[in-house]
Amino acid sequence: MGVVTALRYRIEAERYPRGPDEAMDIERFFSASELAAVEAAIHQAEGASRAEIVTVATPASDRYDGAPWRGAALGAVSTAVAAGVTSWFGGAWGGALWLTASLPTILGALAGYVAADRIPWLRRQLVAPQTMDRRVRRRAAAAFLEHEVFATQDRSGVLLFLSLFEHRAVVLGDSGINAHVRPEEWQAIIAELCRRMHAGDVAGGLVEAVAACGRLLERSGLEARTDDRDELPNRLRLEHGPDHPHR
Repeated sequence: MGVVTALRYRIEAERYPRGPDEAMDIERFFSASELAAVEAAIHQAEGASRAEIVTVATPASDRYDGAPWRGAALGAVSTAVAAGVTSWFGGAWGGALWLTASLPTILGALAGYVAADRIPWLRRQLVAPQTMDRRVRRRAAAAFLEHEVFATQDRSGVLLFLSLFEHRAVVLGDSGINAHVRPEEWQAIIAELCRRMHAGDVAGGLVEAVAACGRLLERSGLEARTDDRDELPNRLRLEHGPDHPHR
């Protein structure tokens, strides 16, 4: 198994999770018709090649519990500085230094924690991009094993992994795929998938990405054989986030 490529994408549509705690609602991001379309696309793509394509979507690859606390620290420092400047120049709070120092700090910390916990853009800003990259790649690698993408006769499994909160996608190919497809050959497919995701069309982008994968695999010498059989389920697997088992 090898990491073929990992590419970050940005999604700002309201239908995406506010954060990792919204994991249990991932089903609402894909309608029944969208799930059926993804499954049909996989069936068709696999008909043209001997690869087995597995798609997995998760609301988040980690809880990032440190982000709200960093928001609290930022809020506390910001409000304490603002209160101190106001008190120094304006004599606010009637000269009660302890109140001037403590109350704004407490309120700022509370506001910063809540904001970082509930606003996805802010929460993402409080997590280093490299940290999200590592967590998504690690979750994708775990998903490859958990969903048994390796369990094919020719080691010809391909994983398309989407992590919605982090706005990232990862492609993992098994050894039989990596022997035929160079890493850079996937990038045009992922770029188009990212474009569709940015437009708020995750399912449509995934359907097209699956079809493009099938065409690439066929061109790369992995065309279907007469004895091919469908070795892995074609449905989109929806994970429930860091605290819940996949399904």
